[in-house]
Amino acid sequence: MSTLEKARIRKWMLMAVTSAKGGNGVTIQDIKEFLDSKQQGLSIKPGTKFILRSFLKSSHVERKDGKYVKKSKNKKPAKEMNKLARRIQNIQVN
Repeated sequence: MSTLEKARIRKWMLMAVTSAKGGNGVTIQDIKEFLDSKQQGLSIKPGTKFILRSFLKSSHVERKDGKYVKKSKNKKPAKEMNKLARRIQNIQVN
């Protein structure tokens, strides 16, 4: 399996996870069905199984209630960051 094919499969897997309705997440079976809709028989190839396993163990996806969801980055809102920066500046000035 070429590097281009592997990259395409990873992209499709991420699309399958992010396309979950309502943010409920998807099962491995849902991901396999999505891959088969893109290319027939793709989910049963040994290389695809390895990519699926490594992708699910990676930090891109997390398991929530038995389903896989895209991992969200914990970013604080800009307002909170500005308040925190002001507090730090006030502490340094005093």
